[in-house]
This record gives sequence, structure tokens and C-alpha cells, in this order.
Amino acid sequence: MMDFFVREARNVITGPMAVIRFGTCGGLAKEAGAGTVVVADKGAALITRNVDAFTRYYTESNDNNDTIPHADAYTLSQVCPAHAGLSSILSQELTSKLGQEKVKFGINVTGDSFYSSQGRVDDSFVDYNQELITNYVCEKLPTAASMEMETFNLYHLALCSAKQPIHASAAAIVVANRHSADVADGNVINDLECQGGEAVLATLAAFEM
Repeated sequence: MMDFFVREARNVITGPMAVIRFGTCGGLAKEAGAGTVVVADKGAALITRNVDAFTRYYTESNDNNDTIPHADAYTLSQVCPAHAGLSSILSQELTSKLGQEKVKFGINVTGDSFYSSQGRVDDSFVDYNQELITNYVCEKLPTAASMEMETFNLYHLALCSAKQPIHASAAAIVVANRHSADVADGNVINDLECQGGEAVLATLAAFEM
């Protein structure tokens, strides 16, 4: 959907664009607790399921107990940078609105699935993703702080905009922390959506293109 949004918006907007993705995520860093907001100021990486690692199941029974290493079953991209200027203003506005203790920073990891590439184990499918987050993603990217499904695609397309610039940044409310399994209260999320949304709008108003 992010691919669709960016390409369609670029097609109908004349001149430079500034885009901030503000939504929800899981917290990968221990300090990115439930009810905090993570700014992906250090960029984003993409983790995708390597479908060709599973071709044995095209011809064999899927009750096979073999395992596939994470590095074979999943592909982790290089980090795509955020726009530094836009991210800086966004960080300032969020900190001003929410307080320093509520705003965290780091790399975002974008999954191509809500389940397999985000390390959610589902016994109904063969995914080879047990401990994918702790033993692969966080080892490769020790400053990874958030995980969702949109940010990398926004950053990547922004930097691949050929005719007019797209300036992109992102922040997300941590609904649940992947280490502690703590989950944010619904009222907390609602408050952060409103206050964080105001900070995003203030950022876009202040940013000079």
C-alpha cells in the first residue's frame, strides 16, 4: 500500500513533497517500551521472506522437520536513510509535545508480512522464523528500534523519485515491545495518536522545501 500511495501521490502533486508516516509499530529495542514513540531517524531496512528457500514444499510433504537458517529463509536489506532535516524537526516537535522520556530513536525494520518476516510463529505454516528477531535482525542491526510494514518502502521510493524530490521521515507508536511483551493501553494509544499527529502536522508546517 505504501508503494501505491507514494506513486499515486507523486503522479498528482506538482513540485517537491514532504511525507511523514505516523502509525503503530512493535518495539525492537528494550528502551522502546509500549507507549513510547520511535522516530526512524537512522533509516529503515527491509526484511523479506525468501520464497525460493521453501521450494522443497512444492514437491515434498510439509511435515518435514528440517530447518533453514534465518539468513537463507529471509533477506535483510541495507539501511535506507531518512531525510535528516525532516527527521530532526519531527524529533523536536514530538519531544516538545510528548516529553523526552516518551520519544525514542533508531533504525526501523520493515517486514513484508505481519507474520513470517516479523518473527510471529504460526504452527499452521512452515516459516523457519523462530527467534528471527533476536538471533538475526537485532544481531545484524543492533540499533533497530521499531518494526512495522511501511517505512522502508516510503524511504526507498522517496530517494528513487527521479523528477521532483520527496523528503521522507517516519515515527510510530509502540503498541507492544517484542522483548518484554508489554502492550500499551488503548487510551494511551489514542492520546499518542492525537498528540503525535499534531507534532507531525507542526513538522510539515515548519519544514522548508
